[in-house]
Formats: sequence, C-alpha cells, structure tokens
Amino acid sequence: MNTITHYPLIHCLAPVLQAPPHPITVNVIGAGGTGSHLVTLLADTTYVLNQLGHPGFHVRVFDADQITQPNIGKQRFSTAEIGMNKAEAVVTRINRYFGFGWEAEDRRFDEKLFEHDSGQCHELYAQVTISCVDEVGPRHGIARVLRASQKRHIHPTRKPLYWIDCGNTNHTGQALLCTVGKVKQPKMKQVRTVSAVPFVTKEFGHLMVDVPDTPSCSTWEALQKQDLFINRAVALSAVRMLRELVVNLQIAYRGSVINQKTGFEVPVPFGDPDAVAPEAPRPRRKTRSGQHA
Repeated sequence: MNTITHYPLIHCLAPVLQAPPHPITVNVIGAGGTGSHLVTLLADTTYVLNQLGHPGFHVRVFDADQITQPNIGKQRFSTAEIGMNKAEAVVTRINRYFGFGWEAEDRRFDEKLFEHDSGQCHELYAQVTISCVDEVGPRHGIARVLRASQKRHIHPTRKPLYWIDCGNTNHTGQALLCTVGKVKQPKMKQVRTVSAVPFVTKEFGHLMVDVPDTPSCSTWEALQKQDLFINRAVALSAVRMLRELVVNLQIAYRGSVINQKTGFEVPVPFGDPDAVAPEAPRPRRKTRSGQHA
C-alpha cells in the first residue's frame, strides 16, 4: 500500500543574505506604536549580531509625523522628544546609544519617491521592508513599489527580497513574512522549501479594513482605546522572526498572530505551494419540469 509523506514546509534565507559582507539593508515604514519599538529591537539585535561577527542591519526609518503627548508611554518616546519627528527621534537616540549610522526620513514612504528609475531612487530601496502602518492604502502602495522594483536594475545590497507586514487592532495583532518575487531555494531532503510567499495585500486583502482612529488628548485616553503592550508584542514577533531567518538561515513559519486578552501567540504556517485549490461548485441545471437536476 502506497503512503503519502507530508514533509514540513520551510523557507531558506536568500543566498545573498547568507554570510553577507555588508549589513543587511532594512526599511522600516512607520515609527509610531509598533515601529518605534521595532526599530529599538532591531538595534539590540544588530549589536548582538555584531558581537558574533555578523554585520547586522543598516536601517532607514520613514515617518512624517511628530511626537505628541498622547504618544508617550505607549510608543517608545519621552516627554523631552515631544515636537520632534518620530523617525528622527528614534534613529538619533539609537545612533548615539550604539554608535550606528542609521538613517531617518522625515517623509512618507510612497510611490512618488520611486517615480524615476535612477540611482538616487535606488538608494531608498532595501533588502528587507518592514511596514508598521495603520491603513490599507499605504500597504497597497508598498506592494506596488516592491513589485515594480523587480523590473529595475538595483544593486544587490538594495534589491528588495522580503516584506514583513505588522498590524494590530485593540488587543490582537500579527506579523507576516512575504517574499518579493521568488527566492532561490536549495534542494533538501525530508523537507519542502517554499520559494515564494505571497504579499499580504494579495492573500489577505479581502480581510483588510482601516481601523477608525480619533485623536487622543492624553496618554490615559490613548490607553483606553488600545492595549498597552500589543504594539510591543507585534514588534517583538516581527524582529524575532527576522532574527530566526538571519541566524539559522531558515524558518518553519511565516508569521504569528497574537491575542493579548487570551495570552496566545499562534504561528502562521507556510501555505502549501503544491496544494490544488478546490473547484467551485457547478450550478445545477434545470430539467424540463423546472426542477434542479
């Protein structure tokens, strides 16, 4: 009797990112609730990787917003930074603390930045893009930018390879990994490798909705709307996933879903690339009597 063996699905890190001679380039889009914590975790990770002989990450942060009083406590900012641009505040603090040369962009990451196929535009790409945005529109814009990059001749240190999207509601959140096109995979025994992981905008676009957000006048009011630790939990999940991929050169899941009320964090497995989508049911034809056959 023949049996079918279901080997586990994994994704192996892109060859160009394995033992890289230069820091892996990362764009973080949004330095608010999730982004401010995520950039700090990337700094911690880079410092530790450097101690192990790995070049770590070179990060550029995009955000056009200023820090306000309700941001304090929930986002990674202090009262002394009120009025500063969010990207500049978090990057300046990290550069002073660790001695890095990370970059801040006091502007939004959108398609206008990449209108011209020039070297100046190419410098704004990164091998890994991490989005920490609240709205659906910017996610679709990021998807279009990354998709268009595949048709451009970009230096390997800037060629987009991965997209990690972070999102959350009041007490739930998720961090999901996507590939920008196909990533070359090795031939392995006892496992199946996944070369392409679809964009969240394609796979989960029908589930994406904008979460209404009204301005808060105080930190207390802001915390009544959203759990204090949900952004930190999502940021940690995203950076942990990236670290797993960079350090172990492979990963067996494509993300996590978090629920702060129940305390659960559930891994999201890779979709089976060989799975056949079920056929849609055929409409029943009518007989002469008008009954369905």
